[in-house]
Amino acid sequence: VSDGAGSAPLSRRGSCIVASVGVKSLMELGERLLKEPDALNGRSQVAVEGFAAVVQAIRAQIGFEAEFIQKLRPDFQAKEMYATFLAALVLPTPDGGQILLTYSAGDGAIGLGLAGDAAGLKCVPDHGQSAGQTLFILNKGAEDAYKRLVFTRLPERYALLLMSDGVSDPLIAHGQEEKSETWDALAGVLMPIVKAEPLTDGDVDKEETHKEKGGLCGWLDSYQKGHHDDRTIAVIF
Repeated sequence: VSDGAGSAPLSRRGSCIVASVGVKSLMELGERLLKEPDALNGRSQVAVEGFAAVVQAIRAQIGFEAEFIQKLRPDFQAKEMYATFLAALVLPTPDGGQILLTYSAGDGAIGLGLAGDAAGLKCVPDHGQSAGQTLFILNKGAEDAYKRLVFTRLPERYALLLMSDGVSDPLIAHGQEEKSETWDALAGVLMPIVKAEPLTDGDVDKEETHKEKGGLCGWLDSYQKGHHDDRTIAVIF
């Protein structure tokens, strides 16, 4: 999940790069980790270095495009593509279980609900000193996987939720982010909505017009005064 900075003119493109390069790089990292079973026993060095490399791959693509734009507009700066980065990698373990690796750079939230003792916040939130201020993937520190990578052993039943701050801010009161009850309640609300969504055939993405929107899109579209930011959510039950 990636949310472009409202103050950055090309943040829409920046968030697109974060999502596309991020997914490709995460899939490659997942395949690498599956070939090294010891890397799945905990918060391994291989995983830490792998997530740092994912961030560097995203930065490299943003830098590449920024250099191209500068040929046409010399005053262009890469920060005009500022965007946040929320990622989750779910992998099977040799003993038949699953692990969750989560990573964040910026605001928004990643959490587990309906997961017993494992439920709760699964990211390191980055909030600035003033409203609308946060860390972005191009900022110093975003590549610090030692700080930002969270390892969790998943139970058989869980709800994994990744959301931009346009979703998390109006729903989760300050100070309630780390409580398992917060994520259990949110997952409980979302579960029937997600289950009612029509599934697509194969790998075809389902596209909806605003008029045809399903329950999840309608839930995201609910108006709340003072909250007009990008609303993006990724859910796994």
